[in-house]
Amino acid sequence: MYVDVKERDFGDKAGKRKDFSIVKTETGYNLKCRNGLAMKGYYSSKKERYTFLFERKGCEKCSFFEDCYWKIKPTTKQKTVIFSRFELENRPKIDAYLEKLRSLEGRKIYSKRIGKEHVNANIKGQRNFQQTYYRGKARVRMDLCWVALAHNLTKYAAFVSR
Repeated sequence: MYVDVKERDFGDKAGKRKDFSIVKTETGYNLKCRNGLAMKGYYSSKKERYTFLFERKGCEKCSFFEDCYWKIKPTTKQKTVIFSRFELENRPKIDAYLEKLRSLEGRKIYSKRIGKEHVNANIKGQRNFQQTYYRGKARVRMDLCWVALAHNLTKYAAFVSR
């Protein structure tokens, strides 16, 4: 069993997919809200993500204002929407995958999966890996990679010894 330690979640928890559409331009990406207001994205090469800023004053006349700003404090001047570069570049593939997963056939297959979280349960329960003793993303990621490697090797050893 393979343990993936990547930090990517392409679900719709933040509502990013339904409220916005992405438009690729020559200079980067623009994000269009449901009302048609487009904002240019600012790219951060250090974090490899695009940040889109929507000013509250420009959105107050929009008919979708209450839907967009319902979680944001009234004192906040702008709404910030962040997309990773990977997600923007592979958006059609991700949307196709999510659509396939949400289909009737995809839900049937997903419901038949046994122990969806069994890998994490094994690592926590049997290997007693409750917490990491490092700080910082790089060191924690390294620690998780070592744990995943050990887990994968024990699974492989059990498979070979059959």
